Amino acid sequence: LIRTIEKFKNVKLPENVRDAIAERFPNWSMISDVYKVNFHRDNVVARKQYKVRLTNGDKRMKVKIDEEGNFL
Repeated sequence: LIRTIEKFKNVKLPENVRDAIAERFPNWSMISDVYKVNFHRDNVVARKQYKVRLTNGDKRMKVKIDEEGNFL
């Protein structure tokens, strides 16, 4: 294999990811998430990324964030 991608739905987010979302979107609630890990040759982890769906009343949005809490 040259590369592969693994996806996990509705995982518990790391604390720094939760804190970054709460700080940037204080009145929003997390309703779902997808954790995606890209592996390349020799099982080297190339990228870890979270896609999180947020809601605030009638408004909804999706955000992408890495494992360190940086928005993409």
